[in-house]
Formats: sequence, C-alpha cells, structure tokens
Amino acid sequence: MTKIYKGGKKPAVLDFNLEIDDGEFFCLVGPSGCGKSTILKLIADLEKPTSGKIEKKGRVAMAFQSAGLFPWLTVKENVEFGMKMENLAQHEIKARTSKYIELVSLAEFSNKYPRELSGGQRQRVGLARALAVEPEILLLDEPFSALDPLTTEELHKCVLKIWEETHKTILMVSHLLEEAYLLSDRIGVMRNGELIKIFKVEDTRPREETHKSFSILMRQIKKEFSNK
Repeated sequence: MTKIYKGGKKPAVLDFNLEIDDGEFFCLVGPSGCGKSTILKLIADLEKPTSGKIEKKGRVAMAFQSAGLFPWLTVKENVEFGMKMENLAQHEIKARTSKYIELVSLAEFSNKYPRELSGGQRQRVGLARALAVEPEILLLDEPFSALDPLTTEELHKCVLKIWEETHKTILMVSHLLEEAYLLSDRIGVMRNGELIKIFKVEDTRPREETHKSFSILMRQIKKEFSNK
C-alpha cells in the first residue's frame, strides 16, 4: 500500500505491507513524519490509499492523541455519541455506556465535563467512546504522548486491562520505544514511510525496563533507525 498526498515530493507511505493477527497488540514506532499516523488514517478510512488495498476483519474505531472530546457534553454523553449516530436502541446505549465507563474506571465522573477532568481522565473517556461502538479493531494514535509519566503508567495498565478483557486487535503508533516494549506483542519499525523491520517481544507481561532483554531489543531497534 502506498499513499502520496497531492503536491507531496515523496510518498507519506511507501509499499507498506503488514498482516496483524486477530487479538494481537501491535505497535508501530518511528520518528515524527515517518508515516505512522497516516497508516492509522488509512485503516480508519479517514484517508484513501493511492495504490494497494486494506483488508479488515470487522469494525474499526480510533482514539486520538488529543482525546477529541466534545466540551459541551458530559463524560456519559461523549461516550454515548457514536452509538447515537448509529441509532442504537436506548437500552443498548445505556448498557454499553455504563460498561465502558466502568471499564476505564470513570464511573464517578459520568456527569463531569471535559474541562473538569485531568488529561489522563480525558484520554480514558476517549478510549471508552471508541470501545462503546464495539469495534473488533482499536486504533491508538499516540494517546499518551502529552501526559506526565505517572499518568502514562496508569493508562498503560488501563489499556492492557482493556485488551486482556475484550480480546480486541489493537494497533498503536508511538515514538517511544519503551512504551512499545511494555505494551505490544510485536513492534514494527518505520522510517521514511516504509516498514523496515518487525520485532517480536518475547517477555511475558507485566514487563519491566530493567529486564536484560529490554536493553537488547532497544539496541536492535535503534540500529534499524541508524541503518539509512
């Protein structure tokens, strides 16, 4: 699959070819501008490929870096929004809203507005909203990059809990190698729009950056970035 934007001097994505297993947690890493987020937009149908095709098993939902909440809606109303657009029955909307707000540990904040929440809490709402439409594939576009380390650690645990309980396929993009190691089954390294190598993370969860295998894997990935 290739994506060339109009007026672009070079492809945003070039000859990208990847198969992700059902229920897998896959992470794309690479420097800014390497095409990671474009891949998510292509999968989510927010962009169309210039050539090639995308095959998806099931529905797709996406959680964004900024959470993208509607400031005039409460937590509950934000989570309900996508389901209302799909004209689901009210009892189903109510049940799913309660389920996913509980899953991200925000039940006591259901009637709060985004301005009353911390950055981490807003990201949790964004996750709940994406999950509420019950996709088979969840896309995460650097959802923790603007958060402090402690909040990021909490949300890592939250995402792993969601993945373990829902068995969804997750594709996340990140510029942090440590984050990719802690969360994913496999890590795809991108550079200049191309997927150059895939690494399998062998360590069982929960993982620690103090593991010897972490240092080895980081050296291997960083070597790929330097092999231009």
